[in-house]
Amino acid sequence: MAVKLLVLDLDGTTLTDTKGISVENANAIRKASESGVKVVIATGRALTSIPEYILDLPISYILPSNGSKIIDIKNEKILLENVVPSSVIRDVIHFFDDEEIMMEIFIDDKAYVSSADYNALLNSHEKFSYRDREYVLRTRIPVDDLKEFTLENIDVIENINFNFGCQDKKEDTREYLSDVKDASLTSSFPHNLEMGNENTSKGKSVKFLCDHLLISLEDVMSMGDGLNDTEMLEITGISVAPSNASDLVKKSAKYVTKSNNEHGVSVAIKEFILKD
Repeated sequence: MAVKLLVLDLDGTTLTDTKGISVENANAIRKASESGVKVVIATGRALTSIPEYILDLPISYILPSNGSKIIDIKNEKILLENVVPSSVIRDVIHFFDDEEIMMEIFIDDKAYVSSADYNALLNSHEKFSYRDREYVLRTRIPVDDLKEFTLENIDVIENINFNFGCQDKKEDTREYLSDVKDASLTSSFPHNLEMGNENTSKGKSVKFLCDHLLISLEDVMSMGDGLNDTEMLEITGISVAPSNASDLVKKSAKYVTKSNNEHGVSVAIKEFILKD
């Protein structure tokens, strides 16, 4: 089987724990592209949160916000776009009043957070010690009243993130959100829950892209470490989880490779695409 499409998650997979990319991974991605493989980034990040050093790689398509969009980078086209239904927003809007949850919304490829939470993180890391302080401050746009801002933009929200310092709070919230109709619910990190359109997922977007490109899912290699990667891993011909992934994610993948801090992407590309 010849791989025609390579789909890569970013955090915990392509990127190291320090949010960089190793020379080995970057070079392997370039060589995969040079061999004729189309490279796709599938991430929970908003488009504007994707590092420039990733965008500088030979990427053909990006699936940001858990696949709420499919962006053809080379031709600057949007192939697919899903937003969270307004009915779902109204069902969850009361969570924006809960000071124990850091809420975030994604609109037009940008991520927004309340000014209060942004400033709390700016001035002290104590309240949100579970977040990557530098990453949040660099990629989030603060707004004075996030709840009001959300309602003002109720028809164009791509994704809603719920971030928790308390796992019990997360599980209680998950129980509620699981019953919300017309929505999808997933997670990229142990501290968060991510809600999107019912048709939003990395797996569904990969399938849509394959149909668009007339590529069989059997000819796709995917890599990911998070719960939001499991569907994608289950449907693709070659699926690889880094060793740092949870046991649940590893069970969804056909293969396990080195960790994200040990150039796992490079190792897998060499084994399944370059066949070094």
